[in-house]
Amino acid sequence: MPPPTTPHFREDYDQMTLGCGRMALEDWEVVSITGQDRAKFLHNMCTNDINRLSSGDGCEAFCTDVKGKIVAHGIVVVLEDSLQFVVTGGGAGPLLDHLDRYIVREDVVLQNATDEHEWTFISGRQSAAVVGRLTGDDLAAPSLPWQSVIFCQPNQDGLVVRAGLIWPESFLVRCPRGEVQESWPADCTLVGDDSAWNALRIESSLPLFGTDFSSAHFPQEVARDDQTISFNKGCYLGQETIARIDALGHVNRQVTTVRFDRDAQPAPGVQLLKEDQVVGEITSACWSPRYERPLALAMVRRGSNKPGDELHSNVGAAVVL
Repeated sequence: MPPPTTPHFREDYDQMTLGCGRMALEDWEVVSITGQDRAKFLHNMCTNDINRLSSGDGCEAFCTDVKGKIVAHGIVVVLEDSLQFVVTGGGAGPLLDHLDRYIVREDVVLQNATDEHEWTFISGRQSAAVVGRLTGDDLAAPSLPWQSVIFCQPNQDGLVVRAGLIWPESFLVRCPRGEVQESWPADCTLVGDDSAWNALRIESSLPLFGTDFSSAHFPQEVARDDQTISFNKGCYLGQETIARIDALGHVNRQVTTVRFDRDAQPAPGVQLLKEDQVVGEITSACWSPRYERPLALAMVRRGSNKPGDELHSNVGAAVVL
């Protein structure tokens, strides 16, 4: 996989790392949860500790079914009057159906709020200063992961979440749909092609639901335990299986980052082998400016996914990072 030939890839990548670049997350969806019992209800339905959060806080979480398999993955943001569950991979519909099935007497109202707002990813060394001008806050100062702040512009409201998806200098910004363009300063450059975003997330080992994992997987197979799972919160739907996996100490496969030879051309679906045995499959791939090599996320079997493990494929050799 030679360096990308898309006209603006390196310019976009540099803007999203060294400057301030923004990209619309058009396929990210939102489930809004309101009602007096919203926090308790979601706490009992997801892997992270919702009860510890106050207004303005947030966390990353999975929703799982009774067998511990993933229903949705995303970010929970706590507002004064609602919880906003921002999900990837077109997950709002399945998540709504799943949560609605478990409402009995709780005062909880669910709504697909995707059409109400647009979400934008912003990153780069200058992003905190640029977004800070919108909010009037010093966003360059240390902040808890996922801490969110409300900002207001004339005739519109919005939400800024210090994301940390790629590194601390990254944000998710929510604005009313159709009003996004009016609010951005000139030094927050629009990145139209998703190649740079894809490279950034693969370099940061950020898998996406529907791309790198699915409802066939357990949360621990996604390798984001520290960000998404509280092992001390007590019972929730699917908790028994997830706790059993934790006690066992491993899963049989896991999302893994692999670096390829410079001339390799990995693509989703390419099989990875070790000693002529298929041990994994690529789920996402990119050219990485950071490593100056092709890079990929892959679902790889235990025993072949340790850092330094050497794998091969029909497009070239790879090493586990």
